[in-house]
Amino acid sequence: MRHLPAITAMTAASVSSYYRLKPHSWSSSYTWLADRDREASLRICPTVTIGGRDPARQYNIEYRAADATGNPYLSLAAIVRAGLEGLKAKLPAPPLVAGDPTQMSAAERKKLGLVRLPETLPAALDALVADKTVTGWFAPVFVETFVGLKRHETERLAGLDPVAVCDLYRTLY
Repeated sequence: MRHLPAITAMTAASVSSYYRLKPHSWSSSYTWLADRDREASLRICPTVTIGGRDPARQYNIEYRAADATGNPYLSLAAIVRAGLEGLKAKLPAPPLVAGDPTQMSAAERKKLGLVRLPETLPAALDALVADKTVTGWFAPVFVETFVGLKRHETERLAGLDPVAVCDLYRTLY
């Protein structure tokens, strides 16, 4: 969870990604773990017991701060490395959070460890560059190239409205 703002630059790697990473859009907006909540960054997916099915065999955690503009290999590498970092540091499991973070006070969010995800690609890139642990997982030339390319992409789209941005990505992807 502590590296989620930084890895968001890789898992939601386009300007348009941040149009949906906001509260009340069935997408993640804060760093939190929840049971069956589509707005959590990490969601414990529903299980069924119909027909005697074993819920333990269905147990999945969904990472929701991602979309198809992120390179799947890079995204998976960052997610796995972040998880390994937590294990290495022997961090406790994050608390299961119930409720809407936007309805909580700042003190409640702080107590639960909820941090707002970056709201734009440039903010996500800033979080990435600031997180020396995450940048340390990759060769410096890779980080420099990735950040430079994404900053150029952001500059290229500056001044376009969201519809024009989405139209451009639609034609490119």
